[in-house]
Amino acid sequence: MDGLYSPSSTLLISTAFTTAYVSSIYLFPASRVSSARSRPIARSPPTSSTGSTHALIPPTAIPRDRNSPSVIRARLLAVTISSSLACLSISSLLQRYPPSLVHPPASTLLGLDLPSSFSKLLNLIAYPLGLTASLFLGSFYVAFLDGSLWPGQRAFRWGVLRDQFWSLQGIRNYVVGPWTEELVFRSAIISISALGGWSKKQLVFLTPLYFGIAHVHHAYEVYIRHGRTKQALVNGVLGSTFQFAYTTLFGWYAAFLFLRTGSIIPPILVHTFCNWWGLPPLVGALRVYPERKIPIIASYLVGIVTFSYGLFRWTDPRLFGGSGYWN
Repeated sequence: MDGLYSPSSTLLISTAFTTAYVSSIYLFPASRVSSARSRPIARSPPTSSTGSTHALIPPTAIPRDRNSPSVIRARLLAVTISSSLACLSISSLLQRYPPSLVHPPASTLLGLDLPSSFSKLLNLIAYPLGLTASLFLGSFYVAFLDGSLWPGQRAFRWGVLRDQFWSLQGIRNYVVGPWTEELVFRSAIISISALGGWSKKQLVFLTPLYFGIAHVHHAYEVYIRHGRTKQALVNGVLGSTFQFAYTTLFGWYAAFLFLRTGSIIPPILVHTFCNWWGLPPLVGALRVYPERKIPIIASYLVGIVTFSYGLFRWTDPRLFGGSGYWN
């Protein structure tokens, strides 16, 4: 695509989208985490001749972390507004130019267009999910050994699955979180970067850095939650460094899918899938099932080989009706 925006403008707008998304999480007082040490405990006047007092803990001193219901509700509202504004901003920015200079339109750039047929929509769902699932073949095998892979196994519980998905945490992790993050860090940021003339390689490997940086704020939350101690700071920094690494790695894959399919649907689906399954438990599995060492390692290797085989074959833009980003 021709560069409608300068590199500095592209950087500024993408940074603004990232900052707006992260800062929105702390926009409402109810969305901010706190520790019990955050405010001193007030005490009431003596209530008897003995002069005894009763501690009154104000609501603001009650510890809240990111999993507190009030925090989750406030943050879901905040990020929904932020991601919607980011997408609307792309459309607004494009209106400054005549249609002859802007191709494809905003809805296509943002990956919001649906495929032209039902079969292509099925492809858009099945192929990216199948490709992603192949990488988790080892995780599936470990879940089978645990007895929790499918209904009928000893450790499988429908109630646990229901609570996992329909709780506030589940709605955050598997619905609103993937939707809003992908709209900002794939749809909006890749769109503006493409309009800045970035190459496909730059879009795949550089735009996810914003996604990784957006997760660094969790260090602050760990620091607050664990009492603002030196050890809490160390734990927060180490945890956020690791999180930056794997969110950036996932971002490479999600950006690749977005460019190859031309749709935001696959990144959202695989984001939800990866949040559900988490990081592959290879080390833990080998510790729990040492007698299954060879099958476990083999399942992971087969998954990696299958993923590598299908990476370009199962994301061919022709399967989905073409992509405005990948000719």
